Amino acid sequence: MKLMEEISIGSMELKNRIAYPPITTGFGAINGSYSAEDIEFSAERAKGGAALVFTDAVAPTRDQQTPVSTPLPYFDNDGQIAAYARWVDAVHHNGAKTCIQLNNAGRQTTFDKRGGKSPMAPSAMSSKMVGILPFPDAVEMTETQIEQMILDYVLAASRAQVAGFDAIDIDGGAGYLIQQFMSPLTNRRKDKWGGSLQNRLRFPLEIIRRTREVVGPQYPLLFDLCMDECAEGGIRPEEALETALILEQEGIEAFRIHNYNIETYDRMFPTMATQRGVNVPFGKILKEQLRSAKVMLGQRINDPDLAEQILNEGAADILLLGRPLIADPYFPKKVLLNRSKSIRKCIACNHCVDMLGYARPIRCVINPIVGFEKEYGEVVQSANPKNVLVIGGGVGGMEAAKAAADRGHKVVLCDKSDRLGGHIKIACLTPHKEELENIIDYYEEVLPEAGVDIRLNTEIDIPGVKEMAPDVIIQATGSTVIKPGFIDFDLPTVFTPEEATVSPEIVKGDKVVVIGGGAVGIEVAEMLAMQNKQVTVIEMKNAVIEDLGIFLAVDLHRRMETLGLTINTGATVQSVKSNSVTYIDSSGEQKVLETDAIIVAVGFKPNRDLSEKLKGLSKEFIRIGDCSSPRKILDAVHEGFHAARMLD
Repeated sequence: MKLMEEISIGSMELKNRIAYPPITTGFGAINGSYSAEDIEFSAERAKGGAALVFTDAVAPTRDQQTPVSTPLPYFDNDGQIAAYARWVDAVHHNGAKTCIQLNNAGRQTTFDKRGGKSPMAPSAMSSKMVGILPFPDAVEMTETQIEQMILDYVLAASRAQVAGFDAIDIDGGAGYLIQQFMSPLTNRRKDKWGGSLQNRLRFPLEIIRRTREVVGPQYPLLFDLCMDECAEGGIRPEEALETALILEQEGIEAFRIHNYNIETYDRMFPTMATQRGVNVPFGKILKEQLRSAKVMLGQRINDPDLAEQILNEGAADILLLGRPLIADPYFPKKVLLNRSKSIRKCIACNHCVDMLGYARPIRCVINPIVGFEKEYGEVVQSANPKNVLVIGGGVGGMEAAKAAADRGHKVVLCDKSDRLGGHIKIACLTPHKEELENIIDYYEEVLPEAGVDIRLNTEIDIPGVKEMAPDVIIQATGSTVIKPGFIDFDLPTVFTPEEATVSPEIVKGDKVVVIGGGAVGIEVAEMLAMQNKQVTVIEMKNAVIEDLGIFLAVDLHRRMETLGLTINTGATVQSVKSNSVTYIDSSGEQKVLETDAIIVAVGFKPNRDLSEKLKGLSKEFIRIGDCSSPRKILDAVHEGFHAARMLD
């Protein structure tokens, strides 16, 4: 398998073609160096079989950091070398090579990260992340400041080499400072640092040349390259290719490629609505023209078969599996051991990076160990194995069953339906969420391996539980849809989201009203609009899909606009008839919508049937997931894991 073949980047030999790329973790750098959590996190990716592990973005000095609110790494003094060497050693000891990414945020940062100063950029300008979130206006850099920043890069590179890093990645992408110099969109200078392509490349070329003088001719230098800013007046593939050929002549031995700047930053973490292998066309452009430099690409590559296909098509030399190795750090080893079906595949929900926007570290919806590798990474066998009954085969119940069985408990998992999955089985039927099926596939593979006794089509009753005589009952029965009392659900035109999703043919006519503008309501609305129906959404709050993170929300808002959904926010439904909905709009005016069908998506309530009776049937009774309180997949998975972990 080509994915597992050895390859070299200059003098650096790699055992396979899988690398973990730079992703900010937010675990909290200490005096600019990596925390214990960061070290354990990176070591785990190495332990899982990645050939190369990158740091996240390391600023050459503390006032050049990206805008993430948590303490971030920087490398501006020799006193930090020992701390960075600790990170390097931890990764090396687990079998991977190391690469530090040096990054200057330029215009894409805050007053706080700049120590109260304005951001600096090639040219003075305003910036908005994904066109929505504003940054402070950037001021134009003086030539003295440009020269100082070049020196900052070179000094950081020198320290990195001393710390033992195997390679250095110069971040010329992601819309940060070097890309800002390279792009005609953000570099409007009239001096030697702007104008022609050669002038716009002067800044990165000076960094590369002076770094090469310091680290020597054999030390691998990598470069992040934007192939297309997807913005009018920005970098285009033709110019990016010309740039790559120039940089290769200057000694760059590998390129990490992507397609965005700060205004199109949502492309940095493409959602599940984005086609997999989105950067493949750019990889092919480079591979056809470069002499020897390697092409590294990632984003939406969560499956080893797809990875193999990309390599065989000649679109890349090395694949960057960022979110996939957050979801399952053992992805490479599972491929090597021919256990690909047991890979916990990333679903591109972006919860990991969404957390950074709340000044919190990354967390993974489907991997509860992320950030706690030291505490929970090694499975501890129970000294007192128990008989555990898990009621409910949704994501929380499945994770609880697996985690308990992994610890040596005897587990029975019961579900009343004919397949595991709970609400996920419905959610994966809505547009662009097909890959949620991967969650079910994963548990269907690993639960039998763990020894879980799965009993489908099994309705739990009290006599049955008494006969099983469990020591522990974990109730994971999920939630049921809320049906407001003033709406008659017996009307032939009124449906729940599940009914409309599972059997869309029952939604007759051209006009549909969806009551509820949360994620569930909007996703059903999108599905119906894709069937050429005229869909109107009525939402009580002042905005829709407030329960989604920024990347998913931006993506879904764009699709809503394209489909022409009519959205009424700040509105309260008064009554529902078979062919109309009466509501009060945001201005207080009563309105009546004529419609052919109504979907009521106003939320869920816990399903606690038998809860009180179950409590007395075992020594321990634990309620997890939606049957505790309806929330998200992450809450159910993490609660299931910890419920099993804490069984004594």
